[in-house]
Amino acid sequence: MMGACLASLSSQNHPAFEVIVVDNTDEGQFELPSGTNDRMRVVRESRPGLSRARNTGVRAARHEIIAFIDDDVVVDPGWVGAVASALSDETVDGVTGLVMPAELETEAQREFEWYGGMGKGRERRLIRGATLPARHAIGVQAVGVGANMAFRRSVFSRVGVFDEALGAGTATLGAEDLDFFHRVLRQGLTICYEPAASVRHRHRRTVPELRRQIYANGCSYSVYLMNLWSRRSVPRWDVAVFAGGWMAGRLGTALFRSVARPGIRCRLAWDEVRGAMHARGAYRLAYGSS
Repeated sequence: MMGACLASLSSQNHPAFEVIVVDNTDEGQFELPSGTNDRMRVVRESRPGLSRARNTGVRAARHEIIAFIDDDVVVDPGWVGAVASALSDETVDGVTGLVMPAELETEAQREFEWYGGMGKGRERRLIRGATLPARHAIGVQAVGVGANMAFRRSVFSRVGVFDEALGAGTATLGAEDLDFFHRVLRQGLTICYEPAASVRHRHRRTVPELRRQIYANGCSYSVYLMNLWSRRSVPRWDVAVFAGGWMAGRLGTALFRSVARPGIRCRLAWDEVRGAMHARGAYRLAYGSS
């Protein structure tokens, strides 16, 4: 998938952009394919973790807008232009975009889309942190996903970088994007969801891969909520109410499907609950016993 990702970036027609590939594998130095656009370069981050890789990319970037995608996505031809257009509005500090499935060839891919997928709709909207009630800054999964996001460099100076205790490759298994969206909004900044900035994501192809992903989602989302409780970035009562409703909904779904819809959808629901139950241990591994 990496080859297709790089090829899609090479085809962008925007006049001024660079591509930084952060090599975060344990397999040695990644090399760009021959004939790759000369705008591309590779930087190495030997420490595991998606947040560490993203932070390395931030430090290496030369431009004032820093965009992020994952290696399992293909960007649409106008992606860079759509990001730049959204950020031409000086009141906008960050952009997220539409994430569509690259294919729906397997049962696992179709079930992931049924489960919710990564898409956040086709309606452009502004999420203004300055006027957003604190409790509404908790459920930031509606803002977008880390596989397709961009921010002004000044945002990192104000908010900080990605939390390196979070993300794929760590004990917490994810949620670094949610944590960052939350911090951006609580600083009173504005994120634009711009569906014209679209990418296509290759979902997990097998059921075991999908089940591990849903388990990770349950774990990482719970860690994210624990973090909000610990940091007090929103009132603890709001976090408790939100977390209770979220967990009750997941548990209720799992119990209902155990009776009404046994099969893969039932297993996925329980996988998310199991991940949530593992979150406390993951949180302690990531942040200590606090």
